[in-house]
Formats: sequence, structure tokens, C-alpha cells
Amino acid sequence: MKGFSEEFIEETINRIDALTDEAYEKALLSLSKRQPYLYSFGETMIEIDENPEFLSAVFHYFHLIDSLFGSKDGELPIISSEMIKEIFSRHDKMIADHISDDGTFDDSFYESMEKHPYSALLFALMDEVFFEGAEYDDNTAALATQLFLYIMFLVDVYSMAYEKKNRK
Repeated sequence: MKGFSEEFIEETINRIDALTDEAYEKALLSLSKRQPYLYSFGETMIEIDENPEFLSAVFHYFHLIDSLFGSKDGELPIISSEMIKEIFSRHDKMIADHISDDGTFDDSFYESMEKHPYSALLFALMDEVFFEGAEYDDNTAALATQLFLYIMFLVDVYSMAYEKKNRK
């Protein structure tokens, strides 16, 4: 089965959002041990912006996506640095092909998202990142775009790990 139901996505989002600070910290510690390469990659996001709220959002979505895929098929094997590099390379091409210099997505970007096996998840998380009524200045718009691209990266790398696990 590919993808997640909208109901399952919403339930998981609500469950993650309801965690106490202590439970959230324990979950992140566990995540750092289960997915050390991916966790380290997330830590490099500080190079984009040292804003603690941005970094908190990075790890929030990392935990959320890990929880979704973990609920789907149990714990995944460690995502290797090679898998991370492969997906990162694909995303570099996607960014060059579908995102303008001002950070906006072109129409073909949305068309490709609709064809993505996890499109419901991507659109749900896009709605969370770019919520209606929010006012963005140039900096916050750029950070939101970076965050969403990171979310897409995570979905794709977890999808690859899930597919590899289930091919065996």
C-alpha cells in the first residue's frame, strides 16, 4: 500500500502535536539513535537559519514523517548516507526544474506532487507549512519554502527505505 489516508495523517499530526515537551525530547533522542545519518542531516539545517523555531519545525516534521512510516510498516532499517545522497541529488534537480529564483513553485511542481505516491501527505503538510492567512515577509517565505523542501526530501527518503525493506 502506498500513501496514507487523510484521516491517518491528521490523527498522527494530532498525536505528535499533543506530546509533552518531555515525551517529545525522548522521541527525538530515540530518533537520533534509530536514524543517525538522517538526524545529522537534519542538524545541518542550522546552516540555513539559526532560528530555533525553524530548527524546531525541522525536527517536528522529521518526527512526524518517521512516525507515519513507522506506523505503516514497523521500524525501518537505518537510512544510509548513500540513500540520503541519492534523494538529495534528485531534489537538487527538482529544485532547478520547478522552483523559480524567488522561491515560488511553478505549475509543473504541483502537477508532479499530484502524481507522487504520497501526494495526500505532501499536500497536507504543505497546508501546515503555508497555512492560509499567514503573512510572510521575504525571510519567512524563504524559510517556509526550505522547510517544505526538507519535508519532501524526508518523505522521499523514507519512501525509498520503505520500498527497499518491502522488496526483500
